[in-house]
Amino acid sequence: MRLCLLALLLALPACRTPVTAKPKTVETEKDVYVTQECNVRDYPGLTDVPEGATNLGVVRVSKVKGASDEEMYLLLREEICKAGGDALSGLRWVKEVGKISGPPTELEATAWTLPP
Repeated sequence: MRLCLLALLLALPACRTPVTAKPKTVETEKDVYVTQECNVRDYPGLTDVPEGATNLGVVRVSKVKGASDEEMYLLLREEICKAGGDALSGLRWVKEVGKISGPPTELEATAWTLPP
């Protein structure tokens, strides 16, 4: 009986312990403004592009120091829009020629113009 009473006395203060919840920090979203609307569709491979699409060639963007992968992807999409394309395929990072190790230096993809 004394053991139960002792356990109860030790457990009661634990039930009254206040827990303060701190709000989670929220990253601010980046606003992206475009001068003209361009919708570039991403196809995983060359064979996934619809029949009748016109190949515009390979488009490359050099890695910007401090830029995230997402920002580099947006830059590549802008370059494809400037070339008149509305689709890309075969997205890949490219390392400097002759270097086996080290970070990639360019992001490249094949640009396409889709049929109407």
